[in-house]
Amino acid sequence: SKLEKKLSGYLKYENVIALNSCTAGLHLALAAKNFGKGDKFFAPVLTFVSTVECGEYLGMSPVLVDCNPNGFLIDLNFVEDKLKKDRNIKAIIPMHYGGELNDMENIFSIADKYGLFVLEDAAHALEKSIFNKKNSYFDHAIAFSFYANKNITSAGEGGALATNNKHLADKVKKLSL
Repeated sequence: SKLEKKLSGYLKYENVIALNSCTAGLHLALAAKNFGKGDKFFAPVLTFVSTVECGEYLGMSPVLVDCNPNGFLIDLNFVEDKLKKDRNIKAIIPMHYGGELNDMENIFSIADKYGLFVLEDAAHALEKSIFNKKNSYFDHAIAFSFYANKNITSAGEGGALATNNKHLADKVKKLSL
């Protein structure tokens, strides 16, 4: 679609899928990775409910991570400690909050070390998210919202998922039907 092409160019991601919400993007990305019962994922304690329920829809269990003492983002010190003890953690869903962006370089480094799928919740960070990471990271996706209270809206509803992983994008497109 025209929207997907414009977003792809702006975000510098090869694949953008327009969806009905950011929640749909988060849910379908995890579903496309075939995660399910017994699998776990990291999510911050300070977040919107969909960051947690997107994995629960699939039978996954959230591993809630406290916030950094100097802000509202996920404290990466807890993440690696928990990964050393629990190999069922398959994904991390960092949420950008209030104009503050997660340290994606460190998150990607941890993801590489432990084989995690990185799925950013950027519902409030469309404009800033492109400046915070190496977008060539392949096993990664990022979800956006166009809800009425977001920075960019689409008359009340909408969202998108961006990724450089063509296989993941194709699977999300099929699942979105």
